[in-house]
Amino acid sequence: MLTEIQKKRKTDLQRQRQQQYKSSGHGNPAFLKWKYGLTLTEILKQKEKQQNLCAICKKEMKSSLDCCVDHCHTTKKFRGLLCRKCNIGLGMFGDKLELIEKAKEYLLCS
Repeated sequence: MLTEIQKKRKTDLQRQRQQQYKSSGHGNPAFLKWKYGLTLTEILKQKEKQQNLCAICKKEMKSSLDCCVDHCHTTKKFRGLLCRKCNIGLGMFGDKLELIEKAKEYLLCS
């Protein structure tokens, strides 16, 4: 059970993270259009299409901070919406399928 101080701290932290997200440009409709060629309406439609679930792990994306626009870095083509962990995971592999396959093989062997 969270104390009142812990609840306030958690709320303040969430508010701070949302403010950082908005100021970074990712929550800005003009930034979304410039960076990904998408309107906020298109992103919200995709979010609804995916039932607010990550396209990879299928976990619920509870806030806009959890939701990442995934795109091909070569073609800039929009692929879908991912949770932060899956987006970081793909990014760490540089979207290289051969590395993802090697990681899969490694996990299956251990």
